[in-house]
Amino acid sequence: MKLSLSRSQANDSARPDARACETLRRIALALGPVDAGVDVILTDDAFIRDINREYRGVDTPTDVISFSYLEDDGGDTFDGTARDNLAGEIYISCETLEKEATAQGIELKDLFLRIGVHGLLHVLGYRHATDSEAGEMEKEERRLLAAHLAPETVDRLF
Repeated sequence: MKLSLSRSQANDSARPDARACETLRRIALALGPVDAGVDVILTDDAFIRDINREYRGVDTPTDVISFSYLEDDGGDTFDGTARDNLAGEIYISCETLEKEATAQGIELKDLFLRIGVHGLLHVLGYRHATDSEAGEMEKEERRLLAAHLAPETVDRLF
C-alpha cells in the first residue's frame, strides 16, 4: 500500500521524525496491494476526540482511529469525500502519543511506528474484539516491528 502523511491542522504537538515516517511507508508498501493507498493524518486530541465520539460513541481522545475502505465500492473517506484506490485512513493524535511515550518511558518515534502498524493492520481487516483476535494482531505487529526495531524496543512497546 502507498502511504501518504499529512496534518489535520497546525498544532504544537510533537511530530514523529522523518525516519519513523519513512519506516512506516516501507511497512505499508510490504503489507498490502500496491495500487491502494492509505492516508495517515497526524492530528491533536480535540480532533481525534470528535472522531472517536462520532464513530465509536466514546467521548475521549485516543491515540489512533482507522477506517478501512477495502470492502467499499467507492473508496469514499469517512467524511464522504470520494477517493480512488483508497484502502483506508489512519488518524493519529500526536498529542496523545507524546503523553503515552512520556508515561511509558519510550521514544515517540517508536510508539508512532507501533501505533501506525496497528492502524495499518486495522485497515487490512485485523480486529482485537476477542482475546484470540488481539493475540493474532499483536503477533503480527511484533513481527512487522521486529524487522525495523531492536528486540528490546519491541518488547517495551507491548
